[in-house]
Amino acid sequence: MQPFACAADHLHMFGSKTHFLIQLTKQRLLRSLVRFDTALRKLPPALAATPRPEHMVLVVAENDAHIRAITVFVEHPLCDRESTGVMGLDRFFHEAAATAMHFSAISPALEPVYPCRPIRWSHEVSLAIFDLDNTLLHGDSDHLWGEYLVEQGVVDGERFRRDNDRYYAAYLEGTLDIYEFLEQHQLRPLAENPRTQLNRWREDFIRTRIAPRILPSARALVNQHRASGDTLLIITATNRFITEPIAAEFGIPHLIATDPEEHGGEFTGKVAGVPSYKEGKVVRLNDWLSGRNESLHGSWFYSDSHNDLPLLNLVNHPVVVNPDEILAKEAIRRSWKRIDLW
Repeated sequence: MQPFACAADHLHMFGSKTHFLIQLTKQRLLRSLVRFDTALRKLPPALAATPRPEHMVLVVAENDAHIRAITVFVEHPLCDRESTGVMGLDRFFHEAAATAMHFSAISPALEPVYPCRPIRWSHEVSLAIFDLDNTLLHGDSDHLWGEYLVEQGVVDGERFRRDNDRYYAAYLEGTLDIYEFLEQHQLRPLAENPRTQLNRWREDFIRTRIAPRILPSARALVNQHRASGDTLLIITATNRFITEPIAAEFGIPHLIATDPEEHGGEFTGKVAGVPSYKEGKVVRLNDWLSGRNESLHGSWFYSDSHNDLPLLNLVNHPVVVNPDEILAKEAIRRSWKRIDLW
């Protein structure tokens, strides 16, 4: 931890609490944090339960070389005026490492730009939940599927495209009748065609329509949670037949989606259970949690839509992604984090 000790010349103490204000160059900061992260990862797992201060996620953009220095604020119970001075700085950081201290970094000159790598000094595993359409995916998979079926001549082009656009507009407005949409529109082609043919269409659809809409920035967001050891989950109102291979494309093992009813290996055109839409996402997530050793403690949820406000209100870390107008205003009002993936 010596790189921090040599920063003692920049040490200031002020206010009712003790703060260490350390100005380091970008390169020195990154090298130091990497070494600190390496040290923490070698700690016994039992130390993960050690009380720690509240913290923010440290976000360092990968392409911000123009930032010449950033400010790091450190607060910790081990640090006080009597026991820690300039000469005690090195000892403090060693003790802090032994208690898995968290850093909070703020760069006033830069809002985080994704893809980036958040560094969370924690051994806790959190649940990272992602909406799919217009969040991880640059587009709406259900609407794209409808357009694909029209192009393949599977459905009546004029009528289906008109209904497809009408239902999608209702979704954006938050007025969609989910059961009417599913059983009168989305699931009907699944019931009218054999499963083997549907599988062939789906394979081509994923390759030609979906894969080009999975952007590196979205993969980076997923991978940063994967690297942290978080449990990855997609929750979407779009049906499982369409979304299951998309979740696989991201390498996300858990999926909550609207389930089409099946009988004898073929689709009936009906919905099985509760559609995962609006409040239904909360119902389905609670059912999923009840059967697993998971909780919403430390949880994250990423979404673009105001339709997901019921679930955004439940998690510890709501993040809006390229939000619609309603959600963008709510995020500002609630001081929620916003990122833009495209």
